[in-house]
Amino acid sequence: MLQQNRKITSIDPPGSISTQAFGINAKGAITGYYSDGHGTHGFLREPTGTIISFDVPEGTGTFPASINDAGAITGSYINPGPFPGSVPRTFGFVRDPDGNFTSFDPGPRDTVPQIINNEGAIAGFLEDLALDIFHGFVRSPEGTSTVFDPPFCFPGSTITGSILDKGSGSMNDKGVIVGACSLLTPPFPQVGWVRFP
Repeated sequence: MLQQNRKITSIDPPGSISTQAFGINAKGAITGYYSDGHGTHGFLREPTGTIISFDVPEGTGTFPASINDAGAITGSYINPGPFPGSVPRTFGFVRDPDGNFTSFDPGPRDTVPQIINNEGAIAGFLEDLALDIFHGFVRSPEGTSTVFDPPFCFPGSTITGSILDKGSGSMNDKGVIVGACSLLTPPFPQVGWVRFP
């Protein structure tokens, strides 16, 4: 049954021409990113409605994905490289509740965090040196990263979340992670998996 008369509020950071919200915590704080014609920036919408814009200092684009109940945000950013003509790379970041950034990169190429739980653990996927080769990773609250592939999966097909759109990974506060991959056996069907800590 279609629900009527539900309140819907738009999120529109000042100057935005395109906004995408991706994470909400139990307190109602929301994170995501927006474009304003000068680049892509992260935002935090506080439960009061105040919007705070932010950029990872060394990034040219900031893409938050998840926020926990303490207000820590994780996501990815693009680093243009050390000199003109460098190949840009994607790194992970954590923004603590005070607005301080920590960058991390457990993989050889691109790192895409998707969720941070209330313990501060982060899960996501990384792209290998070869395009379209993916592995899951989990980063402990202390900062140690572990890369993994389920043993029954085709190598390089592991995604935390949907393998089709590479979005919405999931991990609970006990560190249990879910995702999808392709089986080792032809015709290599996609299956879900669950990883226990």
